[in-house]
Amino acid sequence: DYSKVPAMHNIALFAEDNIGIPIGKTNLNIVAGLRADITSIAGSAYGVTTSLSPRFNAKYTIRSLSEHQNDIFRSLSIRGGWGVAVKQPSFEILYPQPGYLDINVFNPDSGDDISAATGYYTIPTGMEYNSALVWQRNHSAEAAVEFDIAGTRVSLAFFDNKTFRAYEIQQKYYPFEYNYTAQSSLADVGIPVKDRIYTIDPATGVVSVHGEGYPSESLPYKQKNALYERSVAVNATSPVERLGLEWVIDFTKIKPINTTIRLDGVFYSYHALSTIMAQYCPTDATMTDRSPYRYVGYYVGGWGNANGMKTRNLRTNLTLTTHIP
Repeated sequence: DYSKVPAMHNIALFAEDNIGIPIGKTNLNIVAGLRADITSIAGSAYGVTTSLSPRFNAKYTIRSLSEHQNDIFRSLSIRGGWGVAVKQPSFEILYPQPGYLDINVFNPDSGDDISAATGYYTIPTGMEYNSALVWQRNHSAEAAVEFDIAGTRVSLAFFDNKTFRAYEIQQKYYPFEYNYTAQSSLADVGIPVKDRIYTIDPATGVVSVHGEGYPSESLPYKQKNALYERSVAVNATSPVERLGLEWVIDFTKIKPINTTIRLDGVFYSYHALSTIMAQYCPTDATMTDRSPYRYVGYYVGGWGNANGMKTRNLRTNLTLTTHIP
């Protein structure tokens, strides 16, 4: 029934104001806005989520090109901006799909009709609800200067982008016990294989053998200890930072050869570090006695060979464009 399938409903509201303020022969332009997001998923443990994202931009034009297009120093403007973008959790986090771990606990002999039975111990392993989870926030700031000298247009822009409380999916491990019934437990059962009916107690996991005309027998078992894992969404403890400088220089057109020259590029820096104490256990491994692996390791930033990344990139482009009549 598709009407029962959960769906994400999002409502976004946005308000913005644009103000122009003349200051003598200069002009100040200010744009301010606020965005509100409301997200709802029926049946989600997080309920209805909301967020507010403010934005602010300003541009101060000190010298206008329209008034000084014949001068050597033709235009000059300074601009800057700041804003916060809130990213709510994904559908996978707000409404996680159910998951299950099936552990084989009993494999009896097949009957004469080649039928087979298998007993499983099943544990729900869907993603956990995290009541301490807060929404990821991205703070962006930019400052730039633009000017025109004798027809050569120059733009220099510095940007700083920080992501706070980014979402990370971590694993958590929980100990549990279950009863395992080996085929050797059937060695002393007096009921013929073809007449056996197996039942397993859903609470204790104890296997019993029945047969018409035979008394019921409970099979001996061995108790095993193991770990199962569940995923949980958490917030990163350290911000992710991206900053850099962009430049664009459009030189005056060379009229005799009908050619324009552009020099542009960017210096980009990225820095991320995770200090979360992450858990890890190789659940498919076994101990030396072939029992389930039962130790959990704690690693700063995850069990990989690094808990962060730091990069620096510089790219410059020179473009010559010639228009051939």
